[in-house]
Amino acid sequence: MLKKYYSGYIDLDCKSDYGEQPYKGRYFSIYFDTPREGKSDVTCRIKDSEGNDVEVECKEAIIQTSSIENAIKVLELISAALTLLNAELYEADRTSILPFSSEERKLMAQEFMLEEKMVGNQIHAIPQVLLACKIACKVSFRRVYYNALLKYQLGNYLYSITPIELDPSHSLYYKLSPFPSDYVKFAYAIIAFYSVIEELGLEIRASEKKPSFINGKWNPVIKKDLEARLKKDGINTQELFSWILRSTPTNIERHLLKSGKLKPVKKSSWARSSVRDSKIKLVDAILLVSNLRSSISSHKFSKLVESLSIYDVSNANYLVRRLLIEKLGFWR
Repeated sequence: MLKKYYSGYIDLDCKSDYGEQPYKGRYFSIYFDTPREGKSDVTCRIKDSEGNDVEVECKEAIIQTSSIENAIKVLELISAALTLLNAELYEADRTSILPFSSEERKLMAQEFMLEEKMVGNQIHAIPQVLLACKIACKVSFRRVYYNALLKYQLGNYLYSITPIELDPSHSLYYKLSPFPSDYVKFAYAIIAFYSVIEELGLEIRASEKKPSFINGKWNPVIKKDLEARLKKDGINTQELFSWILRSTPTNIERHLLKSGKLKPVKKSSWARSSVRDSKIKLVDAILLVSNLRSSISSHKFSKLVESLSIYDVSNANYLVRRLLIEKLGFWR
């Protein structure tokens, strides 16, 4: 028999109709209902059927599964899905799980060495919880999606920056870090992000005998193979990708331009002065992240690793985010 657990995630995107519930995962289901005791004061305003503004109680995601261990695994999936949607780290707080059963609450308090009143004391009232739950359910049915999502979260754990910090109208240019600990984190975040691409089966499949690039141009056989796999997965290869380029070109950018791998199609609409963000082809973006991983971040570091910036990591992050969300069917 399935047990019930409050997740600690309250959906700030209040819905008058959550559609058909519960949402089913492989070993669990999720539905939205009245929040846990003492947390029913979280409200938002929506339009009723007659178009009037009304204040309604926000609902909490409730997990149905066989054990507290499974409930925590679902919580971690939801948190990883929120990381994916927001492109910044959301860490699962295991103590936000609150069993419906008083007996399980006592056992959980013992497990986490907490006072019983502290079990389930954490809540997170945030937007996009419903979509995150739907993603968690879909991901649970396929191991490659499961792995990809958790690797994406790991990349953000190693390094992530709030998206607004990348908006040139809100933030200044971030110079290259003088601290080796930073470029080591940047490198391993890029490795984690490219590993997501591999989990999805969208990596560049080249070899010494069949390189991806010949004389500064794509090997047409390798490029055609990649495009075919992208299209098979429902990914729109015609939709360009925004590649962040800021201030004076770094040694890495010069290296990518000289090799012919960085090929801007046009400037992004917001590009001005030192903001040189450009639209590039999706296959070229995958090639660039592959190069950042293979030639700069992996194996023994070369001098180029010192030119890794938050923008290189963010480019890898946003590319992987798009590929994973689009493959899961939630991009639009």
